[in-house]
Amino acid sequence: MRVVTGVSENGQINGTYSKISMVAAAFQPPTNHSDDVAFVFFIPEVTFNDYVKPVCLPRQHQPPPKSPCALTGISKVQLKETLLLARRMKGYSFGGNQYFRIKDTFDKTGKTHLVGSPLVCRHNGLWTLYGINVPGLAKKRRSTFIELYDKLNSIQDEVQLPVGSNTTHSTSIEHLE
Repeated sequence: MRVVTGVSENGQINGTYSKISMVAAAFQPPTNHSDDVAFVFFIPEVTFNDYVKPVCLPRQHQPPPKSPCALTGISKVQLKETLLLARRMKGYSFGGNQYFRIKDTFDKTGKTHLVGSPLVCRHNGLWTLYGINVPGLAKKRRSTFIELYDKLNSIQDEVQLPVGSNTTHSTSIEHLE
């Protein structure tokens, strides 16, 4: 298992501060996905300071109004991060799972990827996980936070773009009919 980690000091997820790390151990109970645990070790070691802080994840409520939010994830084509830079978040359901259809416009292949992604929002100076959707799982294994994606439609005008977003590295959302 691999994870994408790192957020730059200006709040951007893409850039030189991000990297892909191997998970040293993962514990996945067969009954409840919300109880999954993964341990990530960084080489070289990460030193915590005023700019680098550990965060206890996730939060089980909606992001505060006006929070900059990003949708990150793993594509089916390759392991990479994507950044949501669109106010209108559209999705669709298939097989009991919620999906976002994301076209990564800075990917040279121009392919559209299906992504099951964590939703992270900046709150009190820290990026915090507010929901996660894992595609391909049966209904009983769906994330306990999946309803948050449905609620986002009611607050979408209050959620801001990520801090320091760049229009040359944008991601557009397409609705699959």
